Amino acid sequence: MTKTEAIQLFGSKQALAEALGVHRSLISKLPDQLPTKYSDRATGAAIRLGRVSPRLVAGTWRLD
Repeated sequence: MTKTEAIQLFGSKQALAEALGVHRSLISKLPDQLPTKYSDRATGAAIRLGRVSPRLVAGTWRLD
C-alpha cells in the first residue's frame, strides 16, 4: 500500500495517524511505499472502521 492510498482511504493524514495510533508527524516521514508494519496496521484499521470490506482482490483495495 502506498502512503497516498492510505491517506485517501482515511481522508487525511491526521485521520490516518489516529487510525494507526501514531503522531501525525510520523506520516510525513514514512516512505511512499509503506513498510509492511504500517500497511498491515492501516489495512486492519480500515476493516475495523468499516472503510473497506475484508475482501482484498489481488493486492488491490476493494472499496465498497
